[in-house]
Amino acid sequence: MHFEKIENFESLLFALLLLFLPVNLAKHFFFDFAYVEGILVDYLIPTVYLTDILIWGLLGFWLFRVFRNLSPVSSGSKTINSSTVRTVELFLLALILISGLSVFRALNQPAAIYRWLKLFEYTLFSFYISKNIDLKKDWSTIVKLLSVGVLFESVLAIAQWFKQGSVFGYWFFGENKYTVSTPGIAILDFAGIRKARPYGTFPHPNVLGGYLAVVLPWILYIGMKGVKGIKDRRFHLLILILGLVAVFLSFSRSAWVVGVLGLLGVLGLTLRTDFHFNSSLVLFNPIPILLNSLSFLRRAELNWIALEIIKDHPLLGVGLNNFTVAMNKYGQVSGWTRFLQPVHNVYLLLAAEIGLVGLSLFLCLLFSSFKILASSFRASKFHRLLLISLTQVVLLSFVDHYFWTLQQTSLLFWLVLGLVFSAVDRKIST
Repeated sequence: MHFEKIENFESLLFALLLLFLPVNLAKHFFFDFAYVEGILVDYLIPTVYLTDILIWGLLGFWLFRVFRNLSPVSSGSKTINSSTVRTVELFLLALILISGLSVFRALNQPAAIYRWLKLFEYTLFSFYISKNIDLKKDWSTIVKLLSVGVLFESVLAIAQWFKQGSVFGYWFFGENKYTVSTPGIAILDFAGIRKARPYGTFPHPNVLGGYLAVVLPWILYIGMKGVKGIKDRRFHLLILILGLVAVFLSFSRSAWVVGVLGLLGVLGLTLRTDFHFNSSLVLFNPIPILLNSLSFLRRAELNWIALEIIKDHPLLGVGLNNFTVAMNKYGQVSGWTRFLQPVHNVYLLLAAEIGLVGLSLFLCLLFSSFKILASSFRASKFHRLLLISLTQVVLLSFVDHYFWTLQQTSLLFWLVLGLVFSAVDRKIST
């Protein structure tokens, strides 16, 4: 696979990273601080993923290339709005610093340090993309590589639905090992029959649905505009159909809504109809229509706990990755077992863990990203496509936390941001 600004083994590493982006294969380290009152909490477990190794290898080769060429990392022919770039980079730096300060307030400092290191890794990954990816020339290659992952996840999810359990097991790219009778598995009543929702290689069906909901519009766009041969178009159509089936079977109703919005937005772009971004969509919160009673009750209780934490720790929060550590002080979440999970709202989670200061910086980062895309909204369909994706992430972040807390979707979020930052180039055209 060829990328405009990177080559040789570094190019191969980046291609592998995109290919394995949804893979959950990892080494977990079960230290004592990963337990809360004797209960192992997934979010506190230090974990080294296959994609982590690829990212750090990629960053190492890039650093070597920069020193070898003795040239600035931002070299190239881009015409850059430097004030916009500096603003974005300052918000990123400030967010990392505030998150680091919150570590000193954390009850569980090792867990906070682990999450801070992950945040640092994600921002470096995003920075790498912004400096090394040419949005116009590399977009098709990026989406084709992601399409392979979507095809794999979709076929696996469909197979899991019919088998009602895992197909291969964990060592097959990190597939969760489960059956319909596994305790704690995501279950639904389907036509009066108890059914297990498919996971793919993701930690939860909602995460599978959210990931596919963001990537499928890219595949639709490439299928309609980025490929010429009839065989390629049919192949992309096949991936799209399988992906839509997998999203449906995930029964993530937030992913259904946001996925439909994304696909309609892409159709508006490709069919040359007027497409107008309505910023009020960002404030849309679909919780009341998407959840069953227990799920809604749990999320409402988690929201209440988050608000109480914010009230007690408004400035710097209780520490990065410490929501599950602090939540027991404010009560327990309804259910048959102890429910130790972050609040299912990224914005409340950030305010609770790194305070209103950290949340403000994160919102400023998002606002700057929207501003970058809006500044050339009419000039480039790439920018409008990224605007759709970023809006999808913002919406899904109202009803779940996985774009901030989980590896695969966090990488997808920072990939989108990196592509947005690379879009500062005013010369990109359709």
